[in-house]
Amino acid sequence: MGPQLPQPNIDLIERRPDLEEGPMSRRVSTTSTAVQNPSPASRLPKWCKVPLPVRRLSNTIWRFIQGPKPPQRQRIRTFFPSIQNAPAKYLHKLFPNQIARYALGLVFFALWIMTFVLIISNVNLPSDLAGFGSPVRLSCTSSFW
Repeated sequence: MGPQLPQPNIDLIERRPDLEEGPMSRRVSTTSTAVQNPSPASRLPKWCKVPLPVRRLSNTIWRFIQGPKPPQRQRIRTFFPSIQNAPAKYLHKLFPNQIARYALGLVFFALWIMTFVLIISNVNLPSDLAGFGSPVRLSCTSSFW
């Protein structure tokens, strides 16, 4: 057998204060004299093999996902709340229960569908275009040349 390599000392792993929240925030201390020879790459923890820019990016993403510290409730402050809230107030005043509001929504949806169908069904192509003749309907596989 070859020479024995020193085992990494688990006591030398410490937390980095600048990357405290990240998933890869631990590093091996280089200030101790207990580790004299660096261990081979196969014995290093997985996070040591990850390139530094990738670790920084992952820690930045991790901090972004966690959100602000302390957590803050997000609010939308409108410019004219009385004007913007008026339609909802009148809707609740005219239709106090939820079933009536759903019925009103269905009526508007049916009117929209009816309007759309009537417009599409009454599309008439002109019988003759000045200087070009009568228009021809093209199928999906038709080609101009």
